[in-house]
Amino acid sequence: MNPADDSRGRAIPLPLCFLILIASVFAIYGRTIRFDFTSWDDYETIARNPRLHPPAPQSLADFWTRPQMDLYIPVTYTLWALTANVSQDPGAFHALNVLLHAGSACVAFLLLRRLINDRVAALIGACAFALHPLQVESVAWVSGTKDVLCGLLSLIAIWQYAIYAQADRSGELLRSDRIRLLSIATIAFILAMLAKPTAIVIPLIAAVLDLIVGRPPRKVATILVPWFLLVIPTIVITHLSQPAAHAHAAATAISRRPLIAADAIAFYLYKLAWPAKLTFDYGRTPDVIFARGWGYGTWIVPALVATIIWLSRKKSPLFAAAGLIFLIALLPTLGFVPFDFQAYSTVADHYVYLAMLAPAIVVAFASTFQRARAPAIVLLIVLASRAFFQTSTWTNSRSLFEHALSINPSSFASYNSLAAAAAEARDPDTAARFSRRAIELRPSYAGGYLTYADAMRQKGDLAAAATALKQALQYEPDYPAALHNLAAIHAQQGDLPRAIETAKRELAVAPGSVEGHLNLARMYVQSGNSAQARRELQATLQLDPQNQPARELLQAVQP
Repeated sequence: MNPADDSRGRAIPLPLCFLILIASVFAIYGRTIRFDFTSWDDYETIARNPRLHPPAPQSLADFWTRPQMDLYIPVTYTLWALTANVSQDPGAFHALNVLLHAGSACVAFLLLRRLINDRVAALIGACAFALHPLQVESVAWVSGTKDVLCGLLSLIAIWQYAIYAQADRSGELLRSDRIRLLSIATIAFILAMLAKPTAIVIPLIAAVLDLIVGRPPRKVATILVPWFLLVIPTIVITHLSQPAAHAHAAATAISRRPLIAADAIAFYLYKLAWPAKLTFDYGRTPDVIFARGWGYGTWIVPALVATIIWLSRKKSPLFAAAGLIFLIALLPTLGFVPFDFQAYSTVADHYVYLAMLAPAIVVAFASTFQRARAPAIVLLIVLASRAFFQTSTWTNSRSLFEHALSINPSSFASYNSLAAAAAEARDPDTAARFSRRAIELRPSYAGGYLTYADAMRQKGDLAAAATALKQALQYEPDYPAALHNLAAIHAQQGDLPRAIETAKRELAVAPGSVEGHLNLARMYVQSGNSAQARRELQATLQLDPQNQPARELLQAVQP
């Protein structure tokens, strides 16, 4: 790892390098600014999140004091709140992602200059990071802000640490520079973990860089041990934020988890080399990979790659470091520790965002050889073209889910999302048909019963709707949406005591639910309990001070 004096590759001025990166990112991803929100998390995180319409100081306090949708990511929600203050149009949030990704590409370029003393090679590597089709999901998906923001902050932390490690090794580091570099790196590291907890891997990536630099272990430990200590609270909070129902459903025997991780690595390597048929839901769950026998054979691929890296470690240490960085960046989502999304798939494109630094290093290193540059540029053009067309799958909900089903016909999440869209369009027959298909594919999927209940409620069959919601709660007893809708149906059926009891259960598991408090307040009004109604309305307004229905109802029940 050499200081970035750019003794090679100065044919391109530095400002032009940044201009090429930014222009490339906007050329490929700029069209997403015209795209809509999708119902794949975007409605809950942003589009219909009452805490962002409009944002209020209490909303920010809520983001920083409790997890949202099973994740504690207050920095991401704070950035969404700031964006919502400017505009609540989906284009604003898509533009935010594109800008963040452009920033990541520029920081990746600066980091690659540190690792490889060649400006042109670093530019080619940074373009590979920015334009690979695997990055499309993180950038084109509005809720992917957490991945892009975490990636940007992680890259800043790694870049600043690399500068520090180089200067410290050469003895050229002043005390003031040491404080500045480590302060920026540490702040970026903390913010990255608060943008998305997968940033806990940053100390390990920094340690890999130190292996290349060759600093004494004692010096490395002086900095990285405190960083590892900072990781502990993030791990604890994340563990407490992930619902036990999903984690238990996704869990498998500990002895099988290395095979699940190896299968995920093999899958990512395949998609890295051949980025075709990309989708948000690959359906590659632990049960599926063993039922189809994949888990028993795919480990050969990462084992072979690891062997090649090990044999080349002395001749090409940077190549070996890239292999380690790829593995480390993926560690939180390989399945060694079960996580929520494994109920759908262990693998997902947005999990690769930071890990794409590794192939960027390989491409940049290869591009230091003059004869490799032309093929690398041709490869970039092919990848960029593929990425450009891949963005269109994120145009809206329908395009997203229909594309997913064309690749993974067993995507119960896609069928259920199409059912939810039909229910929203007041087409209960189509909603019932799609949700039944989702349930057929995954009988334990609580979300399918929730959507089916909505369809039945629209058709006026409250009994069938209540039955479906009770089935959802059998599989997921603390499912807030199912409890909320079941309470509303009990109230609609005239059973207010049971409705109030169910609404209280909802608030016990989701105390920050604005609609939950408002729903319970209306039930208390119906039952003649104005005092309790006022308490619930005050709780509603504490969470959402601009909630007009709550304001009007509170005025109506004042003594």
